[in-house]
Amino acid sequence: LVAGVAAQAAELTLDDCISLALKNRESIIRARGAEALAAAGKRSALGAFLPQISASYNWSKSKTTDIKASIAGSPEMSFDDQDNASKSLSVSGGMNLLDFTTFFDYAAAKADHAAARLDVIASEQDLIYGVKTAYFAFLAADENVAVLEEAAKRSEEQLKLIQSKFDLGSASKSDVLKQKVQFGNDKLELLRARNGVTTAS
Repeated sequence: LVAGVAAQAAELTLDDCISLALKNRESIIRARGAEALAAAGKRSALGAFLPQISASYNWSKSKTTDIKASIAGSPEMSFDDQDNASKSLSVSGGMNLLDFTTFFDYAAAKADHAAARLDVIASEQDLIYGVKTAYFAFLAADENVAVLEEAAKRSEEQLKLIQSKFDLGSASKSDVLKQKVQFGNDKLELLRARNGVTTAS
């Protein structure tokens, strides 16, 4: 019962196999990463067409003190404090529309992104084709095992029948030996088919 449940849980449809392969295949992950990097490069090249704006703000403060003393010999002194503050704000902007290098850079980045996208599509299609080929090959091998099992069962029944006829004297020894050889060949073919299914899985 446990083995049957485990075998049922391990069954995968063709779509499941394709989904798992696309998710975990290293080449697909690498191709998608290259596409994301190319898309970022394209956005960066497009940003060169946007206006460039810069702003700066300066603020400074100073304090001066004037000391005045009486010349007539009076000990009185006076202090005059003055606070000076200055502020400045500057904003500048510009946009260069005549730089053809910017257009060429964007065209190259756009072409790189398109090539990376096509590489992803080609990699995915190749992988899907490979998964489908392997999947249907496995189904064919599994079906072949069922056919050979039936052939081996018939060969065994035929051997039992000929052996019974030989015991009754209505069949020759050579007929029994021939059927034994046939039964052995059928069992060998069945074993090879089962090994093929194990290898394909």
